[in-house]
Amino acid sequence: MWEDVSFTFAKLFNANNILCFNNPDYFYRRGNNGVSAKGYEVNENFLDIFTVTDQLEKETKESDRFDVFEDKIKFIQVAACLQRASEVMEWDVSLEIKKKICKQVISITTKKYGDWRQIPIELLSSRVGFMELERLRDIVEEDENYTVEDLSSTLEENLNNRRK
Repeated sequence: MWEDVSFTFAKLFNANNILCFNNPDYFYRRGNNGVSAKGYEVNENFLDIFTVTDQLEKETKESDRFDVFEDKIKFIQVAACLQRASEVMEWDVSLEIKKKICKQVISITTKKYGDWRQIPIELLSSRVGFMELERLRDIVEEDENYTVEDLSSTLEENLNNRRK
């Protein structure tokens, strides 16, 4: 899940030439079924977003393109993680758990890729959605610091509860 982020953008940033064809051969949509919908429930792949966004950075560093596109790569990393955090609000768990996981994801995102509030909301809303950003901003009212381990244990606990 999310593998298209690291693959597509890494290839784009590492390309020497880009061709544009004016024919829609690919259609992407989000729905309530299929692999894309997996993000709308507690799942064991939730933390993969950090692996994927780190992979984008790794691939562009290996090709010496990271420095050229650093601001764009950081934007993609932050936006993808915020998209992931906003999906949590659709999960069938308590609002308290949703808020806790969102705060953890946002805290980790900020530590790894920078403060999302420093990116113009107009730009971020092109990837995440204005309403979702406002909802995430409301959730992150207090300054809490979390680690990936904290998030892993919260997710594991919820996965175990769903299996019961």
